[in-house]
Amino acid sequence: YRYDAIVTRAVAPLALLARWTKGKLIRKSNQKITGLICLKGGDLTEEIIEAKMKPRIYNLSDHLDGEFFETKKLIWVKKV
Repeated sequence: YRYDAIVTRAVAPLALLARWTKGKLIRKSNQKITGLICLKGGDLTEEIIEAKMKPRIYNLSDHLDGEFFETKKLIWVKKV
């Protein structure tokens, strides 16, 4: 199977997710949101470096109120 987007929540490090999803995403899609979308928490600096990715990072605390969202981020990788 191939998908426009794959969404995860607290599954595995980005490098492992990239390996698992390689070849599973449709390369050219008419959808606006495509790629790997991950909900993650904490300091992701090392994880992103290890994965050799250039994701867009969105702090959920910029959009959602509450202590839970203070360290949560949405990671969007268009190309895996």
